Amino acid sequence: MFEGITMRLLSFILIFILSNYGARAFFQSSEHHLCQVSEKEDNIQMDMAIRSADYYFSHSLESDKIAIDYAKVERMNNATYYNEAWLRAYHEWQQRKMELKVPDGLLEEHVIAILCYTLDRPPLYRYFNKAIRNYGTNDEIYSKCFHYKSLHYLLSVALSVLQNSTWGPDPGTLVYRAMDRKVLVSKGAKIRFGQFASTSLNIIESVSTFTDEETTSNTLFNITTSHGVAIQNFSFFRREEEVLIPPHEVFNVTKVVDWEDDLGVRGVNIVLSSIGQKQTEVKLQSDGPGHLRVVRLLEPISPWWFSILAILLILLFAACIFFLKKQKYI
Repeated sequence: MFEGITMRLLSFILIFILSNYGARAFFQSSEHHLCQVSEKEDNIQMDMAIRSADYYFSHSLESDKIAIDYAKVERMNNATYYNEAWLRAYHEWQQRKMELKVPDGLLEEHVIAILCYTLDRPPLYRYFNKAIRNYGTNDEIYSKCFHYKSLHYLLSVALSVLQNSTWGPDPGTLVYRAMDRKVLVSKGAKIRFGQFASTSLNIIESVSTFTDEETTSNTLFNITTSHGVAIQNFSFFRREEEVLIPPHEVFNVTKVVDWEDDLGVRGVNIVLSSIGQKQTEVKLQSDGPGHLRVVRLLEPISPWWFSILAILLILLFAACIFFLKKQKYI
């Protein structure tokens, strides 16, 4: 009898372990599949970037604290290059901070986030922007797959504060962006970069990034931006005169033409003009020690809904009058 009880107990323990492992493996497999993305490495198709994490973060001191605390967690959890880039940016800021005046509303961590982004080694911006482009389809994907939430918040807020200060540039500023990739887009299309897009006020600086002057895959953007932010003073490379465009700025494609400069550099010239923003307004919330979550803010009710509601109320009132008359109450 004792042996029978022992065998049943061992069997129960074994089943529990296997089922628990199987469930964990299933959820890990599901999450891995959820976070898988494939991006073509040859040509870039530009559109409204519907998978982009186009979040516009509500700024508060509480949210700052949540993001700064969570940055330590993400950096230690081996988000690719995050900790290495943060440490290098931190040391760079210690050397610069005495010579630069930081606008009101910016903390040290906001500035370090900009420095992190502009680093070329390690190339944190590549992994960060890939996540921005692909993990905004819905809140579940962003929550499970996006491993740079603190950097996303800190960088977004830094740009917002700088844009609202006197750092410029003025709306309607012409900037340039060069890519050694072929970009597929048509004149008249509405597009977003769907990521943080580095541009320059200096066309020569932009064109100098082309690695192959003879290929027709070179793409030069002439961009009139209303929401780009000058980050030159907080960039690792001040000579680039960098203006950073947020993921949610919307552009109209006004021209797509073949292009060649005086030095024989060839490619395609795409002209973009800013026509607004398409963004998702969110805020940070603490989700327990070492955790945060992004919560969507309630969108304002469209005037159309007020019109529809008014019509429905009028119809309901008319139906009540008709019913009362029919019953001879009035």
